Amino acid sequence: MVQGKKALIPAEETVNPRGAIILLAECQEGWGAEPTFKEWLTGLSPEEILLRVRNKALFSLGAHGAYLFAKPPIEKGVKVILVTNPQIVTDLKGNFVTAVSSPDEAMEIARRHTSGQASVTILRKSRRLILA
Repeated sequence: MVQGKKALIPAEETVNPRGAIILLAECQEGWGAEPTFKEWLTGLSPEEILLRVRNKALFSLGAHGAYLFAKPPIEKGVKVILVTNPQIVTDLKGNFVTAVSSPDEAMEIARRHTSGQASVTILRKSRRLILA
């Protein structure tokens, strides 16, 4: 998840307000080494994450990772949908990040969120994408 979350940065820059981001991240190694990431993402609302991340004393790579997921819903009304492994789907159940195990399910959620009005942009290897 530590690597997969990096694709949210260019995705947020390209998604329209009230759109949807579908992040495909298998996460074979789970959440990664930073416990704050999982704690904040599974235990806080996006509003709470944005408030806490402003406190420099609480900064960590995990806090920053949670911030990357919380920012699109707050700033643009964007639905973040994560296609990932079953354990992370379970961990995020009932959370503001919708986690599913299939791309088809993610597309259906995105269609409902956007009332079927969305276009689709695919960002391949977006961690290396430079937006100009």
